Amino acid sequence: VLRSASTRPSSMEHWTKADVQSFVQSHKFTSLSPLLSEMDGSLLRELYFMCLSNRESMFHTLKNELMALETTAQPLTLLVYLRFLHEMSKYLPS
Repeated sequence: VLRSASTRPSSMEHWTKADVQSFVQSHKFTSLSPLLSEMDGSLLRELYFMCLSNRESMFHTLKNELMALETTAQPLTLLVYLRFLHEMSKYLPS
């Protein structure tokens, strides 16, 4: 059962996999879904901080990871990546 943003725990560290999936779906991060589908809030938080430490490198790393999964999902675009960082910044300090 996916929870809406209003019912997710306020602290991302307490998010379940279902909460992360709800976040992905509510923000239409379809291209990131194959990577984020098995993450809970703690792992999502870690990914965000990795992205902040080296934005360009992580963009390419995520693109490569998604291609390696050989999914039929949409390719990761710079716009989606930047929207992801922007939305994450609302939940976590940089």
